[in-house]
Amino acid sequence: MQTPASAAKGGRWAIQIGSFETEKRAASVADHLTRRYQTANVEKFLSPMGVWWIRVRVLNDDRQRAESMAGETEVKEASVYVVRLD
Repeated sequence: MQTPASAAKGGRWAIQIGSFETEKRAASVADHLTRRYQTANVEKFLSPMGVWWIRVRVLNDDRQRAESMAGETEVKEASVYVVRLD
């Protein structure tokens, strides 16, 4: 076992948006975010809890970009937060 890397050092980051009860609603929000953030990779997926989540991977998975995007992204049906991918 290893100690996780410090959050203060490097890492790969994204914003995560969840939860949506239907794939259709998640797809609609994902499409909107794809148009809004053309340099980001928007993914939607079924979470382990059985609801749909969206993950927006910013250019180079950069933490500062992810935090900035999280601060300017609002989705009334869901929470927006920064997640570490590694």
